[in-house]
Amino acid sequence: LASSRASPFRLTPLVTLVFKNPSLNQSVNMVKEDRATWKANYFLKLIQLLDDYPKVFIVNVDNVGSKQMQQIRIALRGEGVVLMGKNTMIRKAIRGHIDSNPNLEKYFT
Repeated sequence: LASSRASPFRLTPLVTLVFKNPSLNQSVNMVKEDRATWKANYFLKLIQLLDDYPKVFIVNVDNVGSKQMQQIRIALRGEGVVLMGKNTMIRKAIRGHIDSNPNLEKYFT
């Protein structure tokens, strides 16, 4: 039975960024790094994708099942890049890159 009390843990929703480009040739390296290195690499990857791809589709993926995410990834294979991350990390990366790409400011209106 569901409890009427709210959970004491507040989860930050995940956001998915989908970058569309027909000439997609990227590989993924799944090596475990320490947190600081991982975050630095994540910011670099996000900034690189924002520079390389002309279109970005940002969606909130709360309550989306893993099966549905798998189907989305399969459908986009070869056509786009799916990058998932926490809201604060994505906002921080985009805000830090607005100076070099002023078009990104529209994501904060």
